[in-house]
Amino acid sequence: VWEGSVDLVNYLVKENVSLKGLKVIDLGCGHAFPGMHASMEGAHVDLQDYNEEVINDITMMNVIANLKGVEHQPRYFCGDWGSLAAVTGAKCYDVILTAETIYDSVATNRLITCMHDLLKPEGVAYIAAKSYYFGVGGCTHDFLKLVAEALPKRTITQVAHIQDGTSNVREILLLSAEQ
Repeated sequence: VWEGSVDLVNYLVKENVSLKGLKVIDLGCGHAFPGMHASMEGAHVDLQDYNEEVINDITMMNVIANLKGVEHQPRYFCGDWGSLAAVTGAKCYDVILTAETIYDSVATNRLITCMHDLLKPEGVAYIAAKSYYFGVGGCTHDFLKLVAEALPKRTITQVAHIQDGTSNVREILLLSAEQ
């Protein structure tokens, strides 16, 4: 489980973010820790990862082991973010959760486009990330600038800063509803 996933769930719990009844997608879900949290909170959850093997061998197994008795079982999607809206429907999510997905500029640009394509105008996204991804080039500073340029109707702000001495500095970012 990526530490950003744990940071994101801790933030949602600490801030008492209500997800009940909302349509939520966990992008780049891996073990799906944020998505499972949303499901346990009563959200209608979709789980997406690029790799079919990750969905089949990790995500589904983790959901089977940990999501017993929830009201709504998650749906699963695999593949590139660029084709996701064609499968899930455009502008259909209230909340996007994603952790550790801004590690390089190519992935970052696809993520921003995907968020634009999937979020309802009143929807929000929570992004958990390291401030810097050493050796691969991604960082929250660049992500903030790219989002501001690509999504001018929305604002993005840092809502949590995690510097616990166990890892790189990490952040939680909030992409607002359209203004």
